[in-house]
Amino acid sequence: MTSMQRAGNAGIAGHGRGSASARAADRSGHPHASFTPAPAHRSSTAARPPCVPSMAAGDDIVAVVRRRDGHTTHVRARIAAVTAAVVLLETDDRVPVATPPGSTVSFCVDGHTHDAVVEASADGWVSVTRPDDLVIDESRRVLRVKTRVHANWRRVGGTGSPRAVMVLDLSMGGMRVLAERHPDDVEGARMEVQLDDEVLSVEIRWCGDHDHDLLGVHGVELTAADGPTLGRIMRRIGALRGDPSNWA
Repeated sequence: MTSMQRAGNAGIAGHGRGSASARAADRSGHPHASFTPAPAHRSSTAARPPCVPSMAAGDDIVAVVRRRDGHTTHVRARIAAVTAAVVLLETDDRVPVATPPGSTVSFCVDGHTHDAVVEASADGWVSVTRPDDLVIDESRRVLRVKTRVHANWRRVGGTGSPRAVMVLDLSMGGMRVLAERHPDDVEGARMEVQLDDEVLSVEIRWCGDHDHDLLGVHGVELTAADGPTLGRIMRRIGALRGDPSNWA
């Protein structure tokens, strides 16, 4: 039994102490920051202090969708991820029929209405253009779910065999990985993570300590993922969360 397996069996796989650089990364909003669900409802009457972000991943919204044929419908959704160009919404299986590409979308956050256009939709998610006036909490741009998923990884260009690791949490932007200490696992290293039948290209952004001296915790960021890959990651996150929106 490896050190990593013993740590997992002891129930300490998710309890890294974290180095000073890792703790600083938490504060700066790197992808390994733990996801804290936002309140289901926000007050639209309370004044919002200056510089407080208006939206974060995990927020629930009700969007008004107007199709090109003039049909209007209301869609309940959750903010799954926000990039510079698009907002990804977690929805239910009926939404693709109701939100074809080109439909206009309006949603209200803290009393302010934002307008967007549907770019793509599929079972469980909808991608809309990011409104120019939308303010986002940069430390919570993506949903993150805690996991204990076994995977393999290796350094890009390395000659060694893939090594067993454990994915401690997963988001649209990256993951935290528990691995036995190895010279290849350093900040800035480009790695390939084999997650079931998915191969993800990532970069190690920070390296932290673990309660077990032979193990390390690494925060990694996705470096190359196309739309279909991101869609599969979204479905995996949804399945792990066991959300009733049924991404799986």
